[in-house]
Amino acid sequence: MQQLQGVVFCGGLSTRMGTDKALLPSPSGNWLLHSASLLSFLPGKVLASVNDIQKEKFTTFFPADQLVADNLRYGIRGPVCGLFSVHEKYQESDLF
Repeated sequence: MQQLQGVVFCGGLSTRMGTDKALLPSPSGNWLLHSASLLSFLPGKVLASVNDIQKEKFTTFFPADQLVADNLRYGIRGPVCGLFSVHEKYQESDLF
């Protein structure tokens, strides 16, 4: 059974910004939580695509089972790596 799941992509390195954009303050706590709340109307869990460095830090405010770390074995980086990694883990789901 396919289920529509929202995905928030926050796996960037934020080198130009100097700080993780997903952790910037927002009305819902931070940008990740705010983005996830906007997708909460979807029937499935909202997932967050993150890099390995972020995963442990993000578990303090987002469910660990909803964090999907980039799978670097693809040999690519950026949002495409995040999309492949989420699809690999949730192959039966439609992603939004």
